[in-house]
Amino acid sequence: ESVKATLAWTPSGYDQHALSVSNAGGAITRTHDYVSYSEDFLELDVQGTSRFALGGAEHVLTFGLDSDRAETSYDRRRRVVTATTDVWSVPSGFNFTDGSTTRADLYLQDQITLLGGKLELMPGLRYATYRMDPSLNSSVVVDPDNPATVRERKALLASLGASWHFNETYSVWAHYGEGFKMPTFQQLFTSSVSGTFDLVPAPWLVPEEVKSVELGFRGEYENGFFAVNAFNARYKNFIESFWFVPGTNDIS
Repeated sequence: ESVKATLAWTPSGYDQHALSVSNAGGAITRTHDYVSYSEDFLELDVQGTSRFALGGAEHVLTFGLDSDRAETSYDRRRRVVTATTDVWSVPSGFNFTDGSTTRADLYLQDQITLLGGKLELMPGLRYATYRMDPSLNSSVVVDPDNPATVRERKALLASLGASWHFNETYSVWAHYGEGFKMPTFQQLFTSSVSGTFDLVPAPWLVPEEVKSVELGFRGEYENGFFAVNAFNARYKNFIESFWFVPGTNDIS
């Protein structure tokens, strides 16, 4: 019955310049730290809706494409200026690769109304695809043991919702859903060397996965409403913020 499309471009980022000045016995040293970060999104969403009746049930079918592409860029430099020298370098820290991320999901959802509106069912499927293409920049240290490689993930995800209306005031609902979250470029490809420890890439990280269940009870009145709900989410391959590599001084 209807089709709508949305095309959007969203640029974001920052440029940072920090200056510190030291004076050691009259010898002045100026240290300039530069950080430049950008993440630009191009998004395309297409959604169609169809309504029909079949076997005593009312259906609202929603289907479409949910996609975007993100270009990520990171650069970090340091400049140390004295009376006789002017030296540029790359400071140690949480430096990570540039890269592009492409996501394209196809989805289908059917809102089914039965028994004169008392029962509603909402099954859904989503075929999710994700691709991350890293590219080295001058801020990262190449690690031959953990190369920056393309990461991909494809998965068929299911969801199911149901609600029962006792009357016009009270109802209960339940929902089951599945999902996954890819690691970020920072989590996968941070690489830096310092005097006491090294930050090493983790290209072997796998996506976080989650399966969740939610139950709820709701009351709606002329002047307000209340809702009580409970949920349980079980995660697999949960990504920690830091991991100390056993037997080394490395952190990932």
